[in-house]
Amino acid sequence: MFSPFAIRSRSGTIIRRYASGIKQEEGRYLDGRRHGPWRRWYDDGILEEESHYHEGRLHGPVTTYYPTGRRRSERHLHHAVLHGPFARFHPNGRVAEDGEWIDGRPHRVFSQWWPNGRKRLEGVFHHGAPVGEWRAWASDGREVYRGRWRDALGTSLRSELKGAIAARVAA
Repeated sequence: MFSPFAIRSRSGTIIRRYASGIKQEEGRYLDGRRHGPWRRWYDDGILEEESHYHEGRLHGPVTTYYPTGRRRSERHLHHAVLHGPFARFHPNGRVAEDGEWIDGRPHRVFSQWWPNGRKRLEGVFHHGAPVGEWRAWASDGREVYRGRWRDALGTSLRSELKGAIAARVAA
């Protein structure tokens, strides 16, 4: 263990503790930068986050937890840029949203759920732009919106439930 204040040229494991003695953070430095697995805890000792660094930047899976110990989120980064699957969870443990990121932009199917487990929203992104059909539901399962992006630029969105333009979006 060494002082975090003299870290610029240091390499090794660092452990920080709360005043109570409970571990707050643990990780490794290489040439003064975070490198390898890191973990952080709440002040009661419950794990708050697990992550991985490469030469000072988040790289790989990052998992966060609620103070109850349940998962809050899971995401993957490639040199500090979101890249790969992600999921966010409600405090009750059910999935709140999931999808995939490619080079920092949402890509492919994106879905959200209500805390009761019913689907809330679903649509597709193509390199960050919404495309195709998007649908939304109320928490009781009623469909409240169905629309289609006319093109990847998002020039208009049309509601098929009401048959009128729901929104015009300037890209």
